[in-house]
Amino acid sequence: MSRTISARLSQTQTETLDGLARRKGVSRSQVIGVYG
Repeated sequence: MSRTISARLSQTQTETLDGLARRKGVSRSQVIGVYG
């Protein structure tokens, strides 16, 4: 996988985790601990 694609994916994943964190009322680090 090229670096550009992986960077884009990781950015999208981060935004998704932010959304999950906000919906669940937890910090992103906690969400990453669960889903990452």
